[in-house]
Amino acid sequence: MIVHRKRYDDWTLPKGKVEAGESVPVCAVREVHEETGVTIRLGVPLDSITYEAGNAGLKKVEPKVPVHRPRKVIHALSFREDNQKPTFVVDISDAFEKKLEAIGCYESQFGEAVQAGEVYPNGEPLHDLIRHHAAHYGSLIRCRYGEPFYTTETMRVDDVATLEVSTF
Repeated sequence: MIVHRKRYDDWTLPKGKVEAGESVPVCAVREVHEETGVTIRLGVPLDSITYEAGNAGLKKVEPKVPVHRPRKVIHALSFREDNQKPTFVVDISDAFEKKLEAIGCYESQFGEAVQAGEVYPNGEPLHDLIRHHAAHYGSLIRCRYGEPFYTTETMRVDDVATLEVSTF
């Protein structure tokens, strides 16, 4: 989640200081709520990625990546159970098995998992749930597997006849 700070006219990650007697996870939930108004529930810890924030925007810390400000923020919905209809769905049929293979690299975190925080908590193995959800989103665009995304902005379409999915 990225926060726009009007005061500085920049984008940053929610952050703050741990209060006396507060754990880091409790601090994270509190800070996100204070800065966004969104109440979150933490899931399985993931690997760390380090970002630097500065006047030029966010920069993933890699020497060859120039400082940049994101043009568009999109929210991945595939690992959530929200009532949010996706703005668009990407056909991932050709890459889906590779995606499951990549998730398999985290065997210690997801190997026997039947849920990950609030992600798919119905008792089925996580790999099966990911496959079912990807198949569902794929069916929305008439392909085998799809990955849903949401944007807060309305998407512009210059010619509706060029939209790939037919109504019938």
